[in-house]
Amino acid sequence: MMSRFVALLIGTLALAALRGQFDALPYAPMVGRLWAMAGEYGVLTNLGVAGLMFAVAKGWRMSGANAAAMLVAVGLVVGLKAVRLWGSAAMAAGWADYALHLGVPLGVGLWWWRFADKTVQRRDWPRLITWPAIYCLYALLRGALS
Repeated sequence: MMSRFVALLIGTLALAALRGQFDALPYAPMVGRLWAMAGEYGVLTNLGVAGLMFAVAKGWRMSGANAAAMLVAVGLVVGLKAVRLWGSAAMAAGWADYALHLGVPLGVGLWWWRFADKTVQRRDWPRLITWPAIYCLYALLRGALS
């Protein structure tokens, strides 16, 4: 029961941070802001995490491979943000940026550590990089079309 409640909190934080990020963008038509957000790995990953966490809160039992894949995806969010922050003084977008790139990944990591099934077999390893690989193809295609 506690696992489901914590998952609900993480999903809610992810959606609130996505809304905060949307509101922090310079004013433009809604489609333009959504298009800008859809180009960010962290935004799309947090949207997926919110969906998975809400599914867990609803009663879905996540497999160890799916939980590990989610952990790898959000770990990349933190890693990419740390590289970007290395030479800068602060994050520009405020609380939403912190929540998207540090809060949600930390929450997922703690949820995984405390509640998730940690059974991952060798045959599950490709699943761990499926989402980052899909995003790379999406980014290349999006860049070619823009």
